[in-house]
Amino acid sequence: MVQRLMALLFVGILMFSANPALADEDEEDEFGFVEEEQAAQEQAQAESEDEESGSGEMVTEVKDPAVIKGKVTFDGQGPKPKKIKMDADPTCMVMHSEPVFRKEVLISEDGSFANVFVYVKEGLGGMKFPKPDGAAKFDQIGCEYTPRVFGVRAGQPIEIINSDATLHNVHAIAKENDDFNIGMPVKGMKLKKTFNKPETMVKMVCDVHPWMNGYVGVMTHPYFFTTGKDGVFELPNLPPGEYTIAAWQEKLGEITQKIKVGPNETKEISFVFTRPKK
Repeated sequence: MVQRLMALLFVGILMFSANPALADEDEEDEFGFVEEEQAAQEQAQAESEDEESGSGEMVTEVKDPAVIKGKVTFDGQGPKPKKIKMDADPTCMVMHSEPVFRKEVLISEDGSFANVFVYVKEGLGGMKFPKPDGAAKFDQIGCEYTPRVFGVRAGQPIEIINSDATLHNVHAIAKENDDFNIGMPVKGMKLKKTFNKPETMVKMVCDVHPWMNGYVGVMTHPYFFTTGKDGVFELPNLPPGEYTIAAWQEKLGEITQKIKVGPNETKEISFVFTRPKK
């Protein structure tokens, strides 16, 4: 009898240690407290990796800074926006008094291109830059990601918010960073996540609402910009030098230009996207 009890106890210990849900009940915390702890751990890991990687110069002040600015446009007739069918979730429908259209391609009547991510792709060498204080905000409003396209620094926390009274899940699909997939069932719920490695771009989807897509550019430097409706961008406070500037769009990919700027110089460039050739 004693031997049988000992055997059952041994099996129970094995099951407990092998089952993460039993071993750590905190993993089921639906209000994001565990995720915040994980975000802090990820940020600490990113800072450790940053200290160990390379011996690049830390730039705290740029001498004789340059500026690169310009505009992104689309040449030709853009695609007609498609209406989003929100019938599957009545909560999403009642948040909008008018039809909602997909935002993969946002082109104004004059050709100005919104939601294009412009950044320095090459030219900074091993230079390092101080990380910003605070977290970037990534919200879910009206069953849409806001902002849809944005940039963060590697190791900078992203505060993810659910402002809707419906279930969302935030599913990060990355190549260089770790994926995650977290349910957010409660309005006002917040959590923090961190991408530690540079990547252009990390895709964010909601598996509950298939039209919800977002994109995050993870940068090692502060020289990035997401265009608004006017298509305008500006990269200020650049060290003088020669750069490759890239403009990324979620449907049309990336185009680049090389440009050289001198001390205290401002130069303008334009990016023009066209329909892909069939």
